[in-house]
Amino acid sequence: KNNIRFFPDKTHGRDIIFSRILAFRAKKSLVIPNVLVRSYEIDDSFSRSFSIDNVKSSIKVSHDTRIFFENGNFDKNIMSYAIYKHLRYVLVVSSFRFKESSSYIFSINLVKDEFPDLIKFKNCKKLKDCLFVMWLKFSNISFLTASLLKIFNIRPY
Repeated sequence: KNNIRFFPDKTHGRDIIFSRILAFRAKKSLVIPNVLVRSYEIDDSFSRSFSIDNVKSSIKVSHDTRIFFENGNFDKNIMSYAIYKHLRYVLVVSSFRFKESSSYIFSINLVKDEFPDLIKFKNCKKLKDCLFVMWLKFSNISFLTASLLKIFNIRPY
């Protein structure tokens, strides 16, 4: 009826767009305090193995989010910030998961090509937003920082 669908497997961030669509379409919501789903880390899973395909998939999910919001009567600022938060997460995680800096820098460029406003300081509403913009602007330094943090088992996920 409302064209709500769950994205196929191997789509990075598929749960995010699905949750957003449900939240905006729902007339009522119910909060259940108990954990209903347990997630397990599998080292060779799509989201754990992380590749350029994950970044491309995240870009597709971001475009689908934009289409959903543009086709509805929704606040465009919410749309922009939802996309921004999703891509921020993907790019920070990719700095920790990619083994070579060239893959990380390639992923940043893929996102910048699709969403050129993403890394402009106009997005700096909060400290973490400004830190993210700096993280992307100085990608070699951020990749090195992520590599050092991994040595001490510090990760953003």
